[in-house]
Amino acid sequence: MSQQLMDTLLPLSQGMQLNNTQTLYEGAQLEMLKKELEMLRLEHEEVTATNNHLVSATFRERDLKEKLQQVVSQLKESKEIIEKQAIIERQNQLIRDSIKYAKRIQKAIVPSDQMIKRSFQNSGMFYKPKHTLSGDFPWLYTKVTDCYIGAVDCTGHGVPGAMLSMIGTSKLNELVQIGKLDPADLLNLLHSEVQKTLNPNQDSCCQDGMDVAICRVNYAKNELSFAGAHRPMLVLDGNELIEIKGDRRAIGGVARGKRKFEPFVNHTLPLKKGMRVFMYSDGLPDQLNEDDSNKFSNRQIKEIVMEQRNNSVSDTITTIKTAFHNWKGKASQLDDVLLIGFEL
Repeated sequence: MSQQLMDTLLPLSQGMQLNNTQTLYEGAQLEMLKKELEMLRLEHEEVTATNNHLVSATFRERDLKEKLQQVVSQLKESKEIIEKQAIIERQNQLIRDSIKYAKRIQKAIVPSDQMIKRSFQNSGMFYKPKHTLSGDFPWLYTKVTDCYIGAVDCTGHGVPGAMLSMIGTSKLNELVQIGKLDPADLLNLLHSEVQKTLNPNQDSCCQDGMDVAICRVNYAKNELSFAGAHRPMLVLDGNELIEIKGDRRAIGGVARGKRKFEPFVNHTLPLKKGMRVFMYSDGLPDQLNEDDSNKFSNRQIKEIVMEQRNNSVSDTITTIKTAFHNWKGKASQLDDVLLIGFEL
């Protein structure tokens, strides 16, 4: 190759090398830009995803705060309810304890079945209060030659009835100390005392009082005397059953129309060995059956007394008690129930 050709090709060769180097450099730069762009795209996607998560988290946080507030509010309400329930339960417990204690006092004051048996060996009693406390109560008082026994039914039942029963028991025990009173005299005095206690101003709106069946066994005179305020006495003499009705007025209260008070009437029978006596409150005959269609009635009581005349008084009382529960069934007891029976 001539020197002249060499001189011509050498610069061309050097120029081509420079162009190749520049191209490589520009390619490397482009590749780096692509990588940086990809990294930016990935970072943008990551930031966008993070931002979306943050937005979702913010909404979830709001929902959780609302639910938390609802739960806190419900907890406060529940706490208030629990506290109120606790207060109510404490109050109920105090009431239950008071009623239980009042029941003990009432039980200690009224005569038990065993106490009646000391005066009348062949005797029995069916005593079933409607609630824990009773407005009905048996009464028994013995002297040397006299024995007073009665079934008393006070207005109402539960606590009000029991309060009246305490007044009735106290007044009867005081009045019988006066002397040898007939049952009618005792009821007349009891009526006056109950009026003074419950209705000192003779207010016509006050009708609180009691129905009473009371008899006196006088062994000195060998006679049985009876007086009743709305309540009867059944006397079984052999095969004959006699019903002696009480007067149609109650102890206490105010007579309708301010009518003059009529004294109670005394009924007297000669004592006979084996004679049986039954007295009861209206809670027994007035009890409705399960479908509220019929009352237990005086008729059923009389029929059982007659059917059981050859059995003991205790058996008669038990039979009446069983018949009463069968009659009542699942129905609610309407009133206090008291039945006393004894043989002379």
